[in-house]
Amino acid sequence: MRLHYALVVLLSASCTSGAGPEGPANNVAANNVSANNIAQNAEPGPMMLPTALRETMDENCLSCHSPGGIAPFDFTDVQTVVSLGELIGSTVQSRTMPPWNIDPTCADLKGDLRLSDDQIAIFTEWVADGKPLVPEAPFERVAAKNPEIGDPPSDSDEIVDAMIPAAYNPVFGRSAAYQNDDFRCFVIDPGFTVDRQMTGFEVLVDNVELAHHMVVYTADGGENSRAEIAALEAEDEQPGFSCFGVGGFDLTGLIAAWAPGGGRVGFPQRQAIGQTAVPIEAGSLIVVQMHYNKTAADAGTDQSGIRLWFRPDDAPVNELAEAYFTFVGNEPFRVPAGVDGTDVPDDECDIVYNTYNLDDVDDSPDVSAPRRGYHGDELKCGLRVEDCEAENGLGAATCAIDYSTRLQITNPDMSATYSVTIAGTTLSYDAASNAASSATQVLDGIVDAINNEPALSGIVTAIGRDTDGDTTTDEVIVSNVDGEAALRTESFTATGEATVRQRLADGCAQWDATRLVEARNVGASGCVQQEIYYRNPGPLKIWAAFSHMHLVGKRIEIEVMSSSDDGTVSVPAEEPECLARTNSWDFDWQRTYWFQEPKHLPRNGMVRLRCRYDNSDSGTEVRLGDGSGSEMCLGLVYLTL
Repeated sequence: MRLHYALVVLLSASCTSGAGPEGPANNVAANNVSANNIAQNAEPGPMMLPTALRETMDENCLSCHSPGGIAPFDFTDVQTVVSLGELIGSTVQSRTMPPWNIDPTCADLKGDLRLSDDQIAIFTEWVADGKPLVPEAPFERVAAKNPEIGDPPSDSDEIVDAMIPAAYNPVFGRSAAYQNDDFRCFVIDPGFTVDRQMTGFEVLVDNVELAHHMVVYTADGGENSRAEIAALEAEDEQPGFSCFGVGGFDLTGLIAAWAPGGGRVGFPQRQAIGQTAVPIEAGSLIVVQMHYNKTAADAGTDQSGIRLWFRPDDAPVNELAEAYFTFVGNEPFRVPAGVDGTDVPDDECDIVYNTYNLDDVDDSPDVSAPRRGYHGDELKCGLRVEDCEAENGLGAATCAIDYSTRLQITNPDMSATYSVTIAGTTLSYDAASNAASSATQVLDGIVDAINNEPALSGIVTAIGRDTDGDTTTDEVIVSNVDGEAALRTESFTATGEATVRQRLADGCAQWDATRLVEARNVGASGCVQQEIYYRNPGPLKIWAAFSHMHLVGKRIEIEVMSSSDDGTVSVPAEEPECLARTNSWDFDWQRTYWFQEPKHLPRNGMVRLRCRYDNSDSGTEVRLGDGSGSEMCLGLVYLTL
């Protein structure tokens, strides 16, 4: 559409006088002087930005910085641009704007928002020249860059709008770390009675002055899950419930994410196969998590949502095009107070391993056979060392299983004696003689008993852990120290209700045990390295990647490397293939990055995830968790066979 502006006002002077041609020459000179004075003192006509600058801003800035846009400042107003010229120039030169935080050398991506060097020079030279304007003239607006991934929905696709059920008035300051932000979850029941296949989405933003980003999940629609959600929704009278992190009920997957500048996403086409699609089970609920940011004193309410596209029930996608958004990483870790791991060398990162079993088939993939999928089937590795060889064909000596045993007590009996047997050594804690009055005191007593036992010195270590954020110990984690063998907590008995649950820091694979790090110390250097070994029978394709940390995160990197068929990880001579690398993490700018061509995860390949944190200004240890005071080291990939 053409938007025409008023033409420049042209000033002219009639050089006539009462004297004819014979008149004195000095009268002509006097008239010329008078005309020049008029031109110099006249009000200038409408002015505009230089054409190259205006076109660059139209394309790269106005999708956010315009009336009704999600960002502050209206860049369609010339005087606003002039007054902010130095700020605009510096943020463009530093590449903090437009927001595109991924390292461009990592991967070839779709929808790249970065400015070229020539475009950056347009901004910086304009500021250096004193921010000149030019007379206004007719021009055509350049379309704002709003990257759209893939194709729009087809005529046969079913469109389902999952909208926030009622207008929500954000409440800011729920989080001490985020005084101008509100994180709210809304649960929508789409009424799916059969399994569906989602082929794309488009975010429908209601109030652009409030909406900062959106993440969309699916949740189990069973009776227990619905009851848990109802309890969360009952916490206040407004729609939805507060959720910096999403928890408290059974999430089954992530299906969409949006940040400012993001457009419609049609899931990619697989050559000769057709469009990829994400399966959603019958009965699933849709959970829309909104991040609201307070950009105005009273920005009103919001009722955003998401438009989902689904293939007709009678037109399923090819099995090879069935895709999953799959989480990687997020194994437990801690970053002590006062630690800055930003520049920790790679070989000094604290490492934790995990193993995923992606298919029932152990050789080549059989696409005609039923598959379990690869979005939630973690290999069960709570094995005795003697069982590992039979399970995996590996020698017990190389089947390093470094795991933690977690002890929990509910409904404690303060007259009971609690006992725990570890590596053949039995320890007891008498609640009555120690005058214990709570489960926390019992658990803390068990921690002391384990750590003060000479027979267990150098074999295991124990720590108390607060699982619900109330600053009291809820469970005891007993961790192997050397990682060379699995020392199991064989029994834990008491008259009170006591349970044992296990978490593995490593899977049943052939690892160099010397690289294993004691589970409680992962992240102590401020650098967390997670190596996720995929026991897939054939190569997989990765179409997109998303990385995530919280507020003290500084750098995050996701890479792919190969391993041999016997499970030994081999770092190739060349650099591992990069999926996503952010060298200057910013929690406020997160997005999913789609590759121009899919990346390959080799058979029995490995995904390596590295996160670095700066907790040097804090007096509090930061651990893995959902809340703003916790941290994450998480990757997400869009994955197919």
